[in-house]
Amino acid sequence: MVMRLARSDASCDMEPVRLSIGVLMLAACGSSSAPAADARPDNACGPGPYVHAHAGVASFSTHLPVAGATATLDACPEHPFVADELGYFDLQMTQGLPFDPRIEAAGFVTMRSGESTITADLDLGYAPLFPTDLMSLFPDDTASSPALVVITALPAGTQTNPNDPCTDRSGVTFSVVGHPEATLTYYGGSGSAPVLDPSLTATTTVGAVEIGGLAQTDAATIEIAAAKTGCTISCVSYPHTGHYKLENGVLSLAGAFMPPVPPP
Repeated sequence: MVMRLARSDASCDMEPVRLSIGVLMLAACGSSSAPAADARPDNACGPGPYVHAHAGVASFSTHLPVAGATATLDACPEHPFVADELGYFDLQMTQGLPFDPRIEAAGFVTMRSGESTITADLDLGYAPLFPTDLMSLFPDDTASSPALVVITALPAGTQTNPNDPCTDRSGVTFSVVGHPEATLTYYGGSGSAPVLDPSLTATTTVGAVEIGGLAQTDAATIEIAAAKTGCTISCVSYPHTGHYKLENGVLSLAGAFMPPVPPP
């Protein structure tokens, strides 16, 4: 049974990242058997058999749901989905079909969330949308170039332990596989007020990095490598496949999971 998280107080800070973004960004939970194939429901993407997904979007600045946001999935571009008054999308996806959401909303930065594949029902919580007045945080996101932001995610409720490096989001380094030309700028500051700091060579407690210097990928995708001494960390974490399509003028959002979530 999928429990819908009808919340209006979603925490969208970069720092604590207590988000479960699955379809859109970070960690996933919940499962059940897929229904049998049948006629396509109005909220379905692709043919059956289906798995059910709930996912919401909320403003990074106000933490309030973004009602009316539109999600377009590569798997069914002819069928855009619209968030309800709680900022929630209610989707039925083809079981195991890869898809890459593209989210648009008036007053917010257009974003992609990377490729995901769902094999069982998921309830995914809220993902952050960045108001356009925060565009200065993403200088590589221009009409002629794409940008990607990676946020390091810990399991909800993790308490920092100075003796356990896997409880601290600082000290993570990133690279783009096969793309030495990529530029990486890590964020300092705080979770609610991140600041790009070109002097940094790894994440701070903000746990985030902006990646630029890359070209639009069209049909191809890129992969991100993450590393921290003493920890297992990866952008491949169910339901995320670790593949990201870059689009000019669009901010791609990725998660680096410590530890990654295994498939069900």
